[in-house]
Amino acid sequence: MGIGGIDTLLKASPDVYVAEVSIRTCGRHWPRCVYQDADEEHVHTLKELKQWLSQTPGQQFSVFRDRRAAAIWKAVGYMPTNANTMLHIIVDGEKVTVVCDELTGEMRRMIEDLQAALQDRAD
Repeated sequence: MGIGGIDTLLKASPDVYVAEVSIRTCGRHWPRCVYQDADEEHVHTLKELKQWLSQTPGQQFSVFRDRRAAAIWKAVGYMPTNANTMLHIIVDGEKVTVVCDELTGEMRRMIEDLQAALQDRAD
């Protein structure tokens, strides 16, 4: 899977679980999203999130708009026809890098929502 595009650096509050917050935020924009740990072949659905999180996900994962987008990315990588159907997320402590193809309106809104969610502190 080819990863290029635009890197956006976000900051997470220390008490926010980045993987869960990121995937749930993407799910609000892409209700049929699926995600994949960088070290796995299996693509997970939102219904599998608690189980996946309990298995200590890696520090890199991708969230795809839906299963079709994930299959296209796996088969051919980036193509103009599948631009902005995947976010690649890299977690390094409180620093979170989000990679998208183009910073369009939809991607900008999703990344802004993700930044806000990552800054919310748990009570």
